[in-house]
Amino acid sequence: MDLIPDALVVLQDGRYQIVNSAFTKLFGYTQHDVDQGLSFFKLVQDKDKEAVQRRYEDRLAGGQVPRTFRIDLIAKDGTIIPCETSAAVIEYASRPADLVLIRDVSERVHTEDALRESEAKHRELFENMLEGVYRTLPDGTIIKANPALVEMLGYESEEELCTSVHAGDLYSSPNNRLDLIRTLEKKGELRIVEILLRRKDGGRITALENARVVRDASGKVLYYEGMLTDITERKQAERKLQESENKFRSITENAVDSIFIKDMARRYTFVNQAMQELLGLPEEEILGKTPEEIFGPEQGHVVTEVDDRTFSGETVNETRCLVIGGKEYFFNTLQTPLGMEDGEVASIMGIVRDITDTKRAEQNVQDLAHILERSLNEIYIFDAETFRFIQVNYGARE
Repeated sequence: MDLIPDALVVLQDGRYQIVNSAFTKLFGYTQHDVDQGLSFFKLVQDKDKEAVQRRYEDRLAGGQVPRTFRIDLIAKDGTIIPCETSAAVIEYASRPADLVLIRDVSERVHTEDALRESEAKHRELFENMLEGVYRTLPDGTIIKANPALVEMLGYESEEELCTSVHAGDLYSSPNNRLDLIRTLEKKGELRIVEILLRRKDGGRITALENARVVRDASGKVLYYEGMLTDITERKQAERKLQESENKFRSITENAVDSIFIKDMARRYTFVNQAMQELLGLPEEEILGKTPEEIFGPEQGHVVTEVDDRTFSGETVNETRCLVIGGKEYFFNTLQTPLGMEDGEVASIMGIVRDITDTKRAEQNVQDLAHILERSLNEIYIFDAETFRFIQVNYGARE
């Protein structure tokens, strides 16, 4: 369970019976809290308790309940955490219980909120020109700046910006403006050019510039006008995303276990080095292919059956046997839904561990135990310290 990045718990009688380390890290509760009978409703806001209780009872009763559920849960310190839960009924201690995967969707909610805000800003921009709009003379004098640009650059007013600053001083380097002016006068316009600007307080912002040159009838440049879009946050988010992707790849590429990701068509979209070595195929011969194409129809069907369960929202953790290259292998496979799209699982991630040697060793031990038990020779096993018999075989008992 601790290999799963999301919180995974077993609920029974409204209390947590088993939790993984991701749960304790996300919500701040300790294993001691769980052992003391931590109630699931401790994490549920009052406004949601009735709906959660109804879903819980309906699911245990076999009713048709959606597998996934968006809910804001309460951490131990009172923090509200946006979550998405996926639940399935299992048997625990010979009684029905809920196996629940809890995913922290704070970043997704934040991204969705940011996207909605961005869309609202674009609508407002179209109607009210709230992006930074400027007009400058060839000598660098700023003759027009809208409130959005004044605010973007950290000035108190349009007058302050226009009377105290040369346009070239707003760029990270004065030569940057000269280069842009040369391109602008040659082509007549600039489209979506990324630039680095200086704010009044010395801070830097990244912006996208669209501009055009305005000339008189004789072709003489009258002024330049353009629009600036501040993309500082987006650039920061892109850097963080790239860092996250680099970390993910670093972790997976150095993992001993085989790791893969599949899309809704059951095609491999990512495999780490261990997975490539397991299959004996390079990455380019795996990506874009289905299990049937990799393993053949019979073995591929075994893999696809587990994939289907995972795409239905189930977290699968089981041991299975596959024949690869004519050799029989035993694998412990953990598969979990990875991403959602239009309310459906869009991708899944799997972690595969080769336990063939372990399974064979277990079988050898069982075979040896059976041989010793049925032997007519007297065989005794005793504790070396107490000299008490621990086990005697059939021959000894007779």
